[in-house]
This record gives sequence, C-alpha cells and structure tokens, in this order.
Amino acid sequence: EFDEAIIYGRKACQGEGDATYLTHMQLAATLALAGIREEANACCTRAIERAHAQRISWLQDAFAGGGEAAFQELVEGLRVAGLREV
Repeated sequence: EFDEAIIYGRKACQGEGDATYLTHMQLAATLALAGIREEANACCTRAIERAHAQRISWLQDAFAGGGEAAFQELVEGLRVAGLREV
C-alpha cells in the first residue's frame, strides 16, 4: 500500500539538497504507517533538524481545518515515527 510513496519519498530526501522538513515528515509518516519504524524515526529526526521545535500541535495549528483523512493519516504516522505532541 505504501511502497510507491516510500520509493518517491526516499528519492526526494536523498542528500542534503532541496529536501524540506515537510518532505522528511511525509516520508517519516509513510514509513511509520508501513511498519518501518527505525527508518521512520531517523527520518523524523532529520525533519526536526531542518525545522526546530516541530510538534504535532504545530502542524495542527499551521494546517487548521486539517480534518481530512489524508492529514489525519499524516499526523498518525508522525506520532508513530516519534514526533512529539507539544
């Protein structure tokens, strides 16, 4: 179910170039939901390094109205990947 997203996510996050914290967060969530927790945790750490103090609460505030299923799945994946709530 997540294979294609993981392939493209890994390509987008290669190297230090243009990959943003959001790219890493999306990959971390996808990996976590796919059960690849160790890599998800590492990816989540890289996301936090790119944007200090990122938390679940920040995402929910920044994307108010994020009740959509895709956003909630992203948030759940990031919880599993180790992103803090507050």
